[in-house]
Amino acid sequence: MRVLHLGFQLDCPFGEAAKFREKDANVFQPFLAFLERNVQKYPEFRVSLQVSGAWLEQAERYDIELIARLKKLAERGKIDFLATPYYNSLAFFYDKAEFEAEMWLHKEKIHDLFGVSCPVCAFPDLMFNDELARAAEKLGYFGILAGGLPETKVRRYENRVYDVASCRQMRVLWRNTELSELLMHDFGTLRPELSVADFQKRLELAAMRGGAMTVFLDVETFARWRSAKISKFLDNFLAEWLKESGGAARKLATATDLATARGVEEEISLKKTVCWRGERTDSRRVELGLVRLSEIENRPPVGLDGVEQRRVLTELYALKPEVFRTEDEDLITEFCALTALDRIYAMSDDVGLRRTVLSEMRKMPQDVVVETRAKMDEIRTRVAEIWREKQAEIERREVVVVQKKKPEPSVEVAEEADVDTEEPVAVMVKFDGAKQKEYESATKTVEKVKSVLVEQVEAKADAEDYEVEVEITQKEKPVRRILKKIVIE
Repeated sequence: MRVLHLGFQLDCPFGEAAKFREKDANVFQPFLAFLERNVQKYPEFRVSLQVSGAWLEQAERYDIELIARLKKLAERGKIDFLATPYYNSLAFFYDKAEFEAEMWLHKEKIHDLFGVSCPVCAFPDLMFNDELARAAEKLGYFGILAGGLPETKVRRYENRVYDVASCRQMRVLWRNTELSELLMHDFGTLRPELSVADFQKRLELAAMRGGAMTVFLDVETFARWRSAKISKFLDNFLAEWLKESGGAARKLATATDLATARGVEEEISLKKTVCWRGERTDSRRVELGLVRLSEIENRPPVGLDGVEQRRVLTELYALKPEVFRTEDEDLITEFCALTALDRIYAMSDDVGLRRTVLSEMRKMPQDVVVETRAKMDEIRTRVAEIWREKQAEIERREVVVVQKKKPEPSVEVAEEADVDTEEPVAVMVKFDGAKQKEYESATKTVEKVKSVLVEQVEAKADAEDYEVEVEITQKEKPVRRILKKIVIE
């Protein structure tokens, strides 16, 4: 049995609406049309999809129809969603608590929008090492889709499913480097020489080294090779792959299908982080096999582990507690946008890698670093401003009053031990924030406050909605909490 697993990455860092809409027309629409077209043709057609929370939020905001179309496919069981950090960030390497929070946030978002769970995860750019695998298992996942294995003798065996040696029950599936890169980066240069028959022969050869082949693509592929007719090529390939009667010899599967398959007999362990972005540029020799826990290097892969990148990200994640304590959603979103993977790649000194990853390179790495630090300074300033405003609001608020419609007033006055009930008080009554009447007569005592307030509330009884605020002072000093509550029922 030869099994083909098709997977796609769908992401768009937070940005301007115009940029999302441009990608919507050139990338997202062709991709969804490809899925819908083949779902109609082939009942067995299914794919895995790694979609970031940033993309989902922007789709809800700028083109809700994208969500509706994905939901229809999910309801028919045609999409296997892969769990991933919500903001497609490197939080795992800098802030474990943030990493876990992003994984839970993504899980809830997928369930709320599509009503499904994600038993298999895929980290940004399909990163993998032993510690990532253990973290995923701790969060309840039982499978990981990982990037290819660069510069190793075992790449020939990447078309298999492995148990992770350092985990109790975790399996890892590997992206087929050669087949995936051929479609993502080399397709346009090989056409028209590369035919469907040629690509199928490559698949058949790959199947001789393991029958579970994963072709994983960034959806940007549909825009990158639009002129080379990548969509039509994939349509024709699927027709050939599935044309055999009953699908006895060939089939399509999802990540969950492969992770739950029986017959897995081999284990694998990686102490260095690998990812599929580095497959074309990574010159390191990755060591495989059983390793001591102390030898595991929990660091990002090549291209994301530069000195300046680490400095910026360390400072950025150190700023996170202050940002999140403000509970300002706009500020939190702005902060999370700085953690996006594309921005980190843009800081890389590796020109070849940046050209491979980024669709456009308008800024030099040092310019991106300077821009990121400037945005961090802006965030710090806004955090300080928010806290000053909150403190001022706390100091201004003396009494909070319940607000309801069509009131029938009743007033309760709390007489504290340090308050002389016979001592004169000054009373100020406000409706909807505007001063209505001020009482400063020495004859107004705490005992008479109740009748004063009832009189004022009744005077406004015809209003549908209003707020009553009362300030009481005694001996020229505020008497806090002397008014227990005003109940307007």
